[in-house]
Amino acid sequence: MKRMIALLLALLLCGAALAEGEAFSLREGVAWGMTPDEVLAIEKPVKYEVESRAAGAQVLEIEDLRLAGAEYDLDYWFVNGALVAMEYEFEAEDIAPNVISDALDANFGGREAGNSGRFAELMSTLTGRDFALTADLRAEDFFFDWTGEDGSYIALTNLLSDDRDDISVFHFDASTLLDPAEAALSEPAPALDPDAP
Repeated sequence: MKRMIALLLALLLCGAALAEGEAFSLREGVAWGMTPDEVLAIEKPVKYEVESRAAGAQVLEIEDLRLAGAEYDLDYWFVNGALVAMEYEFEAEDIAPNVISDALDANFGGREAGNSGRFAELMSTLTGRDFALTADLRAEDFFFDWTGEDGSYIALTNLLSDDRDDISVFHFDASTLLDPAEAALSEPAPALDPDAP
């Protein structure tokens, strides 16, 4: 059962290309740079919300999704109308962190040294404010990270919720956020219509 869940999570979280020459896919056909409308056309959520954030970012929030019995929320982050990051947020009571990390290991190879500085830099760029993981660490706390073949950066942690009851997986288009970040984040994002189908 654990292998089945890990395989499903690998497909869900990572969406690897299936054939040579096929475009890299994050999740069921979603790719970096897509517009909110393109993501909505693929996801077809029953219910979603849109929030504007600092630095011109917009977040498309899809809640109460399920995979193999685990509930999760999915946030797509857009800058200038282009997809640059995704966050999966699982309830810790629904799934063990090692199941998620095993799925990420299978798709992205061995994890890195846990570079929370790179994560903080990406979050700071994305949100337009200083970001740091400053939580008091406990025995059950964790932070793991990976780099995808496309240069994307993936982080798995429970340090974003004060009571540690959420497990977050962030997937960043790091090359877009770190290289041309100043130019990309200085322009306002196009408005996303929360009532669009």
